[in-house]
Amino acid sequence: MVKLVDTKDLKSLPIGSASSSLAEGTINIMKIFDCTTFYNEPMMLEVRFNILNKYVDKFIVSEAKYSHSGEKKKLNFNIKNFNDFKKKIIYLVCENEPNNLIYKKKNNS
Repeated sequence: MVKLVDTKDLKSLPIGSASSSLAEGTINIMKIFDCTTFYNEPMMLEVRFNILNKYVDKFIVSEAKYSHSGEKKKLNFNIKNFNDFKKKIIYLVCENEPNNLIYKKKNNS
């Protein structure tokens, strides 16, 4: 299941640390996350997942509803295209247009 998370509330991400008890005490095991943005490159993302899968605990995929130029865009990421990695993927959607973005609007004349 893909979990959409408000990026302001990172505490809700399922990224708790694992620990293992030994006779000497507790050892914290670090988790490794691969973070990437997504526009519409499913083949590149699949290559990335296949190469890094055995090394990372979670894949963080972030996608914005606005382009770099500030234009509204549709979301392209589809978890169904990555069933082999579904349990490792955390999908974040950036809902807001970036503040203080400097760009010129297209003149429709």
